[in-house]
Amino acid sequence: MLSAGLGGILVAVSQGPVWGWSSLATLGLGGTGIVVLFVWGLHELRTRDPLIDLRIMSKFPLLMVSLGSIALGFAFFVQEVSFLQILELPVRTEAGLGLSILWASMALAPCSLAMMAVAPLAATMTDRFGARVTAVLGSVISMVGYLISVVWHAEVWQLIIASVFALAGVAIGYAAIPTLVMAEVPYSMTGSAIGVNALMRSVGTSSGATVTGMVLAVQLESSAGFAAPSPGGFVVTFWLGFVAAALAAVLFWISGRRRPGVLL
Repeated sequence: MLSAGLGGILVAVSQGPVWGWSSLATLGLGGTGIVVLFVWGLHELRTRDPLIDLRIMSKFPLLMVSLGSIALGFAFFVQEVSFLQILELPVRTEAGLGLSILWASMALAPCSLAMMAVAPLAATMTDRFGARVTAVLGSVISMVGYLISVVWHAEVWQLIIASVFALAGVAIGYAAIPTLVMAEVPYSMTGSAIGVNALMRSVGTSSGATVTGMVLAVQLESSAGFAAPSPGGFVVTFWLGFVAAALAAVLFWISGRRRPGVLL
């Protein structure tokens, strides 16, 4: 029921621009998803030994971590959608850099390598400063990446640098999140709580991809007979990534409550 409810809402959001926001399919799927989630929530609250204990998951610290995970996932996929498009669009458009699919992928390979490289660093930071500080720092680093892309996005090397910062920050934040979750739940709920948090990240990535695509779709302009997203449209998406990462930093920060013997 959880999967069906979320699936209905996410499909409605992603297909809304195609089907029309007031169409029967969009409203029907979205409304059905909301109803199914509501019924699922009632079932979980009335079950003696629920798979997902909503009372614990709704605790303020854990709720803030979940919302921060959605925001950071959103920031993650803003980059995944917008950077590839601006790299691959033809140079005859105002925004495009004219790379092939292969070379556009190669241009974004450094950010993937950066995500792997910072994993040991994130573990060390969590051990020394706590998971909350690490998650906040990762979000701030991602903000820096998006700020770079807002100011400089006319050359391939500029987007490479911006993507490295943006995704290295996401990786640091993602590495710290499980520790934040485990600090707030009983050992018996660890698997369930981390699974729910992973789902929240998926909600964020799905929403980020959808909203980014919608923004670029409505910011079209014709150049040399070719309709493509405008430079201004890409800047809007970069700001969206910046705001999402900033929101994640705030949510992770306010989630913390220091308790003896617990790393936060």
